[in-house]
Amino acid sequence: PIAMDADAGAGAVLIGAVVLIEAAQITHAAMQKSELLKVVATLDTGVQQWGGGSVCISGSLAYITGGWGLAIVDISDPAAPKRIQKVDTGVLCGSFFSSASGVALAGDFAIVVGGLGLAVVDVSVPAEAKAVAKLDTGVMTYDAGGNVVVSGKRAFVTGCRGVAIIDISDPRKPMVVAKGNPGVLSQWTAWEEGSGRSAIVDSTYIIGSMPYVGSHLLVAGRGLAVVDCTDPAAPLVVRPGIKTGVLTDKGGSVAVSDDGKTAYVVGGHGVRVVDVSNPWRPVMGPAFQTGVLTKAGGGHACLVGDAKLLVVGGLGMVLVDVTDPFKPTVLGRSSSTVATKEGGAFAAVKGKHAYVVGGRGLAVVELSF
Repeated sequence: PIAMDADAGAGAVLIGAVVLIEAAQITHAAMQKSELLKVVATLDTGVQQWGGGSVCISGSLAYITGGWGLAIVDISDPAAPKRIQKVDTGVLCGSFFSSASGVALAGDFAIVVGGLGLAVVDVSVPAEAKAVAKLDTGVMTYDAGGNVVVSGKRAFVTGCRGVAIIDISDPRKPMVVAKGNPGVLSQWTAWEEGSGRSAIVDSTYIIGSMPYVGSHLLVAGRGLAVVDCTDPAAPLVVRPGIKTGVLTDKGGSVAVSDDGKTAYVVGGHGVRVVDVSNPWRPVMGPAFQTGVLTKAGGGHACLVGDAKLLVVGGLGMVLVDVTDPFKPTVLGRSSSTVATKEGGAFAAVKGKHAYVVGGRGLAVVELSF
């Protein structure tokens, strides 16, 4: 592992062993085909606030978080989504703060994180879903919230105080296994384990998604960090605070290709393509503007099919052809109708539809290509 400064300055071409390629100009298709992204339905979920939320999909159900709780929505008919349950998780911040939130599924349970911690919701009977456990992760704050991804029996949670790895082998009794800060560190001794061993870490602002790349975790905050989680109880930061040029103090998110070789880092300044085929030596590709992201709200991206990237933000949504990730081409751009400039947006894709969540609710988007 090599310690390095996150902010190496604009135009840097080499940081330690991390290669940065100068930003390339994105290619725009001659015809902007907004009909490729058509909103076919919207829904007031009852849980959104202007700070937005998140969504994940399983079968015919969408699980959506917002400041007012967790909404479970029947999407069996994409043109007529219907909320079937709303759960007060006890960890989301309502109207007091515009904090981020996240949700991921682990079997019959939804793992929800917000400014007040982590909650486990039993969704075995979706219409009767209820919170069954709550945990202080030690990394969340009221005004920043966080996000979560699940891999096997572990949940990986981000908050502005760092990353926490949670054992969810018994979802009703979640337990912190390790926690630490993979940001810009001036001093580093160890990750603080559940037993209470201390760590010396700097405070940094980390908000966003953390897609799992093999045994490595990618964390988007003020910069991009790579964490080796081969041993979840002793994670190792192998690339702290890499300068991407697209992230702001509001953090960002990361989408990873199915083959685990390419990551798309999304922030208020645009999207950066990163080759993560070797997580210990990520290679920075082109950065490009989408026209839909805001510095205040950032945004989110998800892969559609084999070679399309859907990027959503406070100013709308854009579909990008990434057949060649290093030569992205914009195919179409449109309004999601539900996003706010301050809160950004979040999306999940199933089949020919995208489900976009923003401060004004849920939008179902038909993808025609």
